[in-house]
Amino acid sequence: MPADAQKTMLIFLLASGGFLAVVLGIMGFNYVYDPFQFYRLHGDASPGFSQNERYQNPGLLRHLEYDSIVVGSSISQNFSPQMFAPTGWRLLNVTASGSGSYLHRLIIDAALSQGKAKRVLRELRYGNFSGGVKDVNQEQALPDFLYQGTLERPFQYLLSIDLLGKSWSVATGTDDRVPLELVHAWYPQHKFKFGTLHYLRGYKIKCRGFDPLQEAAKAEAGRLDAGTAQALWQNLEEQLQQFPEVEFIAYYPPIFYLHGYGDRAAFRNRVAFRRATFELAKKYPNFLLYDFSILADVVDNPYRFKDPLHFDLETQVVLARELSDPESIYRVVPDVWLAEDPYPKKLAAFDVSRLAPCGGPIGRHQLENDYQELFRQAEEIRRRGERDPLLLRRGLSYLREAARNIGELRMVMALGMASFDGWGGESDLEAAGEIFLDEAFEGHPSGLLYRAWILLNPEYSGHDRAAGLQALRRSARLGNLQARRELAAMRHSPRSGSGGQGGD
Repeated sequence: MPADAQKTMLIFLLASGGFLAVVLGIMGFNYVYDPFQFYRLHGDASPGFSQNERYQNPGLLRHLEYDSIVVGSSISQNFSPQMFAPTGWRLLNVTASGSGSYLHRLIIDAALSQGKAKRVLRELRYGNFSGGVKDVNQEQALPDFLYQGTLERPFQYLLSIDLLGKSWSVATGTDDRVPLELVHAWYPQHKFKFGTLHYLRGYKIKCRGFDPLQEAAKAEAGRLDAGTAQALWQNLEEQLQQFPEVEFIAYYPPIFYLHGYGDRAAFRNRVAFRRATFELAKKYPNFLLYDFSILADVVDNPYRFKDPLHFDLETQVVLARELSDPESIYRVVPDVWLAEDPYPKKLAAFDVSRLAPCGGPIGRHQLENDYQELFRQAEEIRRRGERDPLLLRRGLSYLREAARNIGELRMVMALGMASFDGWGGESDLEAAGEIFLDEAFEGHPSGLLYRAWILLNPEYSGHDRAAGLQALRRSARLGNLQARRELAAMRHSPRSGSGGQGGD
């Protein structure tokens, strides 16, 4: 072989070897640190899991012990094993935010291929199927290869450059991990957002559009479109046929009545979809269907929602209890539901005028949640050292309404103290809080004591010793022991200021 050819061959071999070494190095590094624990659990040395549900769920299905799974979108993410503990089921939550029927099918196939799941709890909505057979959410990458046992899977996973970055985070201890119970659940971060005024007020226009929807509810259902019908077959019915020994428990989640208020065509499609699923419940004995779209005191109660689709934890607990009861009144009896679907009937009879955003009374639950949410935001702003006068103004406005309707001292106190806390740095905010304290603390011994402390504080711009002493005396006359102690101390030290924190 000529020298030039030998040199070329050597360069080629060295380059190939170098490339192979890089490839094997990437694959080996990703395999060792395996950020989504697909090949093995990390154990106690690196506890916790990723909140990237689409990548994390396959590893959970492969390595954890369970006999039941729950599959669905963010609507179903707050289900926990504890909710089903009385049944003896070992539940694994493998939901995924924004997911549709295609991903649900992949998850169920992957779970059943492990031979562990005896039952599948599956969220059922028209919106989960209306995108067609492969309704992939384009905003979130779907690693479908992780759910399918193909020969390419190890290479697609281990050669991923994105995965390499996550493996590096695991290796350096900078990755974000959470306990298993927080991989899917979002309620802890959103628990103060239910029934907030800004959400409810956004429904005023929808109240005016509700009458046409009620008219549509009285009409006959439309026909299921071809794409949705095909998705229903491939992503649900095929599995019912393929796994007759597995119990499929599907459920329509409760959705606020005003959702989709003016879209009559979509409503008719939903009703047609429901009829198709009732037929499946009649056809397959392993398919149990529950209908929570008629759940009393939820679907007609905006204070149970943070938006039209996402309900509170109390409702989730009710769903868990009913889903584990074969005799539940919400379990669909196919022949009865096919004869008369109760959802359109109840919607047609719904009195929209009694809702707060449609002119009905303001509810206690609404005001309490407004209080919690506004002050959660305010505390976050204060911790960051920022000033947000607009937030404080909104807080003052809402909390005046809340305190006057509910009359709880804790709410009144929080509002008054916020007004004097320097948020926004504007004197008119202090003045607004001062006026409200004069109104709200009337007759509250502890409130008057706080009022006195504020006015007796030399650092407060509205410092007024005479008014502070008057408030302190009124608090003492109303029986506040701390106020009495401070007045007694002032007799021995006439020019002393406020006494500090405390009260009864």
